[in-house]
Amino acid sequence: MANNDNDICVCGHKRIDHHNRSEQCRECAFVFGIKTVTRCPKFRKKPKPRQRVNPVSKRRIAANRIYSRLKREYLEEHPVCQVRWCRLRSNQIHHMKKPRAKYLNDTDTFLATCHYCHTKIELNKTWAREQGYLENI
Repeated sequence: MANNDNDICVCGHKRIDHHNRSEQCRECAFVFGIKTVTRCPKFRKKPKPRQRVNPVSKRRIAANRIYSRLKREYLEEHPVCQVRWCRLRSNQIHHMKKPRAKYLNDTDTFLATCHYCHTKIELNKTWAREQGYLENI
């Protein structure tokens, strides 16, 4: 190969000839002579940073603040588990209706439970409905 402008890669490095197949820059593996050319890493476009999606909406954050206060107050008012046969200390709130936006802060649907009873209610839905710990909506 003669030493001219065609022997220089776009990044400024010297190109080499690979047995008449294609020419390639020694430093950055920029391939010439092919229709789909891989760009030199020096000139590659950097990917745009991804925009982070908020996992919780602003409205839900406000509702969760209110819920935290209501939960604390409700557990102070009901220190013992409200499941009929249990007398352990309550430390969780069970929602008798699904805690969607409509029922999240409705204290009429709250039930103060211990961890054991709350797990039993969540795992045994038919038993919980029979006992009145779950309401159909």
